[in-house]
Amino acid sequence: MHTLTLEQKDELVSIIEGEFGPQLEFTQFADAMLGIFEGVAGFETITKSRSTLLYTTTTDGLLAYDVEAGGPAVAVSAANAPRQIFVVANQVVGLDCLDSNGDRDNRLLRTSAFSDHTNWSTDGADYQSLEDGGALVGGGALSETAAVIYQERSIRLMDYTTAGSGAYFALRLIASETGSIGARSLAFADGRGFSAATDGFYMVTLGGGLVPIGTERINRWFLNTVDQANLPLVQASIDPLRKIVWWRMKRAVDLS
Repeated sequence: MHTLTLEQKDELVSIIEGEFGPQLEFTQFADAMLGIFEGVAGFETITKSRSTLLYTTTTDGLLAYDVEAGGPAVAVSAANAPRQIFVVANQVVGLDCLDSNGDRDNRLLRTSAFSDHTNWSTDGADYQSLEDGGALVGGGALSETAAVIYQERSIRLMDYTTAGSGAYFALRLIASETGSIGARSLAFADGRGFSAATDGFYMVTLGGGLVPIGTERINRWFLNTVDQANLPLVQASIDPLRKIVWWRMKRAVDLS
C-alpha cells in the first residue's frame, strides 16, 4: 500500500504552498495534489463528475477515493485486483490481475470501460494475457492515445491509433530481453518513459523507441554498486523543475 510518512506529508504541503500560496480552497489544494500524484507510479487520477484518485494495494486490489467528497476509499472489485495500474485513452489499465478463476496471473492485462473505472466487462473493457516477456511489471501513458508497458524481459507499446478491426488498441514489441527491474524504478514525464533494467538505464519515446541513457561508466557504476538482491527496491522520481530523473537504490555495501 502506498503511504506517506508525517515528514513526507509536511513536505508535500510545503511544496504546494510554495508553488500556489497558502490561501488555497480545498478543491484548489486537491487539484494541486492530484497534479503532483499524476507522475507517481501506482497512483492515477481520473475525472468523471468528480476528481477520483485510484490506487492499488496487495490486499484490496483497486481502490477509488473521491477527493472532493472525502470519506473512505471504495474497492473496485470488478477490476480483479490488479497489482499495477495506469490510465490512457480514458481507460484504466490493470496489470498482474486475477483471472476468471480468481487465480493470480502476473501476465494478465485488463482494461476498464472507457471513462468508467467501475465497469470492467462492457463498453471497451477487455483482457489479454501476454505469453512471453515474463511477468508484467508496470506501465504509464506517453500520450493521450499511447502507453508503454514493462515486463521482466520485454517492453511493449500500447497504441490506440493503430489497432486492427474490432480491437481498441495494439500491442507492439519495442524490446525483447530488456525489461524493468521493478515498478518503482519507472517514471514518466513529457511523453517519455524512464526505467532501470538489469543492464542499465533506458528511455522510451513514441518516435525513438528504446534509447539507452546510461553511459557505459554510469551503468557499470550502478550495477557494481546496487544491492542485486534488492533490485525491485530501486525507486525513480522526476524533478519537473530541473528536468532530471533520479534513481534511489540500496547499496550492496552499507557505507554508514
